[in-house]
Amino acid sequence: MKNFKSIAVLAAAVSISFVSLTGCHYKITLIDGSEDNTDSGSGGVDAVVSYIDIGQGDCELIQAGGVNVLIDGGEKGSGDKIISYLESQNISKIDYVVASHPHSDHIGGLNDVMYSTIKGKSDIEIDTVFTCDLADSIIPSTKVFAYFLQDIDDIGANFKTVDERMDIELGSKDCVLTLIPSPYNSDKNLNNESVVAVLKNGDNTFLFTGDAEKEEESALVENGAFDDVKNVDVYKAGHHGSSNASSDELLSAVSPKNVVISCGAGNSYGHPHKEALQRFSDHNATVYRTDLQGTITVKSDGENISFETEK
Repeated sequence: MKNFKSIAVLAAAVSISFVSLTGCHYKITLIDGSEDNTDSGSGGVDAVVSYIDIGQGDCELIQAGGVNVLIDGGEKGSGDKIISYLESQNISKIDYVVASHPHSDHIGGLNDVMYSTIKGKSDIEIDTVFTCDLADSIIPSTKVFAYFLQDIDDIGANFKTVDERMDIELGSKDCVLTLIPSPYNSDKNLNNESVVAVLKNGDNTFLFTGDAEKEEESALVENGAFDDVKNVDVYKAGHHGSSNASSDELLSAVSPKNVVISCGAGNSYGHPHKEALQRFSDHNATVYRTDLQGTITVKSDGENISFETEK
């Protein structure tokens, strides 16, 4: 089993002391929200998922049942845009942050948001932060990850690693966010350590796979992670629409109706790759792109979904 004891080793290496973060292992988390809005025909709550345009990176905001969830935060420098978007939604508290994996284009902006609070430049409160449970051999000795851990401690947020599947109710038993750890143990590629998130709101399903590549996707399918995840309404394309993600195996398993690609205009990686776009077409999925359409907002009532684009 993976463990997180090497946080202490990393912290020592960069001369940062962590008191409340080490040794945190949580099995199952089931949160009952304070609101239970179940008026729609198929259960669920009025939920909004925003795929925030932060350039070449990932950042998604879920608002459901009075609960706010932020998945990833883009590169360093994305914080101002994230904070501005949160303020536009009258959000001052993030109940859950999910950092899919410790690459800078997923946690750099989260550092910005937390540091802004630490310095008193914003009043965004963060309650709990989840991230992947990394094997000792691949704890990244990078400043961005060290700062991420330090900022969590400084703002007094709870810290939990996703080492087992866990369900989080978002205001109702009919609206549940499921976090799934990677079953693929890689000692070379952090993308394949990505935490997968599945949002089920009534009959509507949203899938977020971070930067998971075909190896992790295959392991997830083989392990039955998607046995109850079919006909996905919206799939956030893995690894920004890279050719090494969104495999036919995954797409066949979850059958997405719509795909959102989060990437930067004219990015140096060439995302999205033509191979991935062809696979989406082959699976009859409608594609939305933040580089072309800006922030993409999807509204769900538990039965129907609707799209709004910034551009």
